[in-house]
Amino acid sequence: MSLIVRLMQGLLTLSLLGIILQYLILGTPDIIETPPLAGPVVADTYLVEASNWQYDDEGYKSTELTVTVMEHYSEADISLISNPRLAIFETGKAVWSVTAQNGAIEGGADRIRLSGSVALVSLLGGTRLNTTAMDIYPKSKLARSDSTVELRDGNSFLTADTMEANLERDQVTLRQNVRGSHVATP
Repeated sequence: MSLIVRLMQGLLTLSLLGIILQYLILGTPDIIETPPLAGPVVADTYLVEASNWQYDDEGYKSTELTVTVMEHYSEADISLISNPRLAIFETGKAVWSVTAQNGAIEGGADRIRLSGSVALVSLLGGTRLNTTAMDIYPKSKLARSDSTVELRDGNSFLTADTMEANLERDQVTLRQNVRGSHVATP
């Protein structure tokens, strides 16, 4: 390959990574409250099999987001994502994993709105929380859901109408109509 072709490939790769970082740092979407755009809507940027890493002040990886497809719409400043996989780290070690079918990132990437078979899993204890929709706040390491949630830990489970989780403290607070079953493990 010629030097010019390699330089162009390198510039394209850097540009795509820059776009991912910009939209993950600058904003996350609220699909439900985002007003529709006038006229035909066409994404101006498509990314396939994209990943983004963010680091804390000490240089440790704090989050890693991987998606199969990201479509960015400049007019609405929103990125729609497919099959998002988010890992949340503490001092460089993955401690939580979040997966979903779809998601959206809007504005300043302070919030990632996930939908469709959302699963939040503790990689340290095996606790698993399932719901249909969840908001993740990567910088503050918080998660919220206003949809029915099911929390499973071993053979025990709890369900609730809503929940909030502080992922840094490994604390999940179930709210409204909490019910469940505990099965002691021998």
